Amino acid sequence: MIACGSRKSIITLGVGVIFLFAVHGSEKLSLKNIVRISVIVLLLIIVIPKLGSITWLSGISERMSGLLASVTGVGDVDHSTLLRQEYVAVGLEVFKENPVFGIGIGNAHLVNIQDVYLHNNYVELLADGGIIGFLIYYSIYAYLLWQIHNIGWLKSESNHVILALMIILLISDFSLVSYYSKSTYFYFLIFFLGTENEQHFYETDIVAIDVVKTEEPE
Repeated sequence: MIACGSRKSIITLGVGVIFLFAVHGSEKLSLKNIVRISVIVLLLIIVIPKLGSITWLSGISERMSGLLASVTGVGDVDHSTLLRQEYVAVGLEVFKENPVFGIGIGNAHLVNIQDVYLHNNYVELLADGGIIGFLIYYSIYAYLLWQIHNIGWLKSESNHVILALMIILLISDFSLVSYYSKSTYFYFLIFFLGTENEQHFYETDIVAIDVVKTEEPE
């Protein structure tokens, strides 16, 4: 990932690892775990700024600096980030002109001077499908989160993984268009199977508890 210079890959990997590390054993949050997390965060704060001075990490360091500059407004924004900002601006203008149904799925590239997608799933959906298409697509995530809420957010390790992957996908949607990709719907399949499986075990446990409560002691 460092060799290819993909900021998206590095950010999503980091977010996923941090999330899983944070929720692992969260039901038993002890002083030892708090100290361990604090030490790791401190080491990251010290080490990460030093990585830019390493020659073979200079490329990704420059790209991350450009991304940070676009957020903070301090420093030079790289050409790739500037282009993405232009695409987003084009998409938002299209959405403002066609807010309800958009201009049709897959059509945003027709209004872009370079004939490419808008590099932002949220903006592309708003431009192509309007607020209706946007809500339909992201209601999938809302439904899955509701299912996980009913089961219990952190009651199972599979929920940890599903939540981590969902967070990664939602973050990635700021820098790519995912609703075209078949892999996105493969992820959705995994999420639905995982939550359905957990829901089955959750309901089985509830039934078992009810049976135990209703049994008369001998």
